[in-house]
Amino acid sequence: MTVDDVRHLPPDVSYSFNESFDLAIGYHTRSTLTAPISTRSGQVIGVLQLINRKTDAAARVFRRRLRMPWSGRSGRARCG
Repeated sequence: MTVDDVRHLPPDVSYSFNESFDLAIGYHTRSTLTAPISTRSGQVIGVLQLINRKTDAAARVFRRRLRMPWSGRSGRARCG
């Protein structure tokens, strides 16, 4: 799931942003990219979350688009 601005969420979404971590360390989260980490059987065992996309190309760690291994997959292995 991609959220462009966590501080301006639409009122009809089922999630919210908890700013307690930002307040505790003086950080400012703006955007997030969040994806579940699942076992082969589909059980969610964790979450991968990236925060604050860099818009300045010089500040980016990766200069080319990365293909995530889970892109376009349901997260479940097929048997048979």
